[in-house]
Amino acid sequence: MASTKDWQRVTSYFAREDADRELFHPRLRDRVPEVVERVWEARRKETITEMHKSAMEVVEQWQRARQHQPTIAESAARYRKYADWWYVDTQVQSSIQDKVLHPAYLRIIGMGDAAIPFILRDLRDRPAQWFVALASIADTDPVRPGDSFSAAVEKWLRWGRKQGYQID
Repeated sequence: MASTKDWQRVTSYFAREDADRELFHPRLRDRVPEVVERVWEARRKETITEMHKSAMEVVEQWQRARQHQPTIAESAARYRKYADWWYVDTQVQSSIQDKVLHPAYLRIIGMGDAAIPFILRDLRDRPAQWFVALASIADTDPVRPGDSFSAAVEKWLRWGRKQGYQID
């Protein structure tokens, strides 16, 4: 069992380096403290080989988990679930800030590049405030200050076609 001092060191590390912990796949993230405890226990017993095995096990699990890329169907279902939730909850809100801070909207941003074609199709078929999500994911913004909503929609759709996204 890890000592109190060891746990203080571990918890202070995760408090400082939370972003590093987020690098772990969600299924492994909850196991990080358990693995750290095993590694520290091995260090306390000075069994380097056991510590090495524990560390390698974590790395291998993380690599296997990271290799699983969701299928297009899985991404589409996930996107649709979040988009429908967002549309229902924000349809009467006028605050753009409230719309873009909605948990479903943030989860769509968290999907990364996989969400772009779905967002662009929704923008084409059911125009809504998707500009912040697109700019966040794509790390670009073809819209200029002063552009109208319809001009912004057209610019994003043009950008998507130019990037090769199948939106038609």
